[in-house]
Amino acid sequence: ISTKESVDIIRKAKAECVDITCETGPHYLVMDDSMLQEDGRFKMNPPLRSKEDRDALVQGIIDGTIDMIATDHAPHSAEEKSRGLEKSAFGVVGIETAFPIMYTYLVKTDSITMDRLVELMVINPRQRFNIPLGCDYSIWDLEEEYTVDPAEFVSLGKATPFEGWKVNGRCLATVCDGKIVYKKRAVHLKLHAFLMYLYYFVRHDNFYCFPIVIHSNLYWSIPVCIAVNILSFTPGFSKFI
Repeated sequence: ISTKESVDIIRKAKAECVDITCETGPHYLVMDDSMLQEDGRFKMNPPLRSKEDRDALVQGIIDGTIDMIATDHAPHSAEEKSRGLEKSAFGVVGIETAFPIMYTYLVKTDSITMDRLVELMVINPRQRFNIPLGCDYSIWDLEEEYTVDPAEFVSLGKATPFEGWKVNGRCLATVCDGKIVYKKRAVHLKLHAFLMYLYYFVRHDNFYCFPIVIHSNLYWSIPVCIAVNILSFTPGFSKFI
């Protein structure tokens, strides 16, 4: 959803005990139509809305009206996104920016807690679609600050409205079904052994997130989320999508 009217309708439906859930995307929570540029990387469906709509969506995240945050990942070729705002294909990529953007602009600003973000991106989608957690998780350095650069994306799609944004939260590794499918090049090789330890820990303890310490730096382990339109928000899966 992307409008304040949708938030109001769903909030009323939930108050009447209707079995309904909804999702929104990161760009609708931190951007509005005043930020549009004549560039295909800003063309998405639904389009960016007003600041009032954005504020209503954030409030819906805070009060529980909105259940999930989806990446809305829609990769296109450079040619398809090079025709300007009017004629470019609909859709932007979101796998590699969803968590850093939400962590930086919702959690670090104290709009929501980290636990709430994990609920929105991991727990709620799996519960709604009855998808078991399995042995899928990722390791993040929450302290690393960097500028979003599409040239660094693993995904073949590069069109993102967040190009140039400063964010916190770098994915160091992604584990799917107990196998390392992505590892940041700069990660120390000893991380491999640690990930294998995590694999057995996760398999036996059914955690959803916990803090761990490696070389005096705080990392956060977050299970990977894949459910219908709720795609993994970590590298490693983007090569398939």
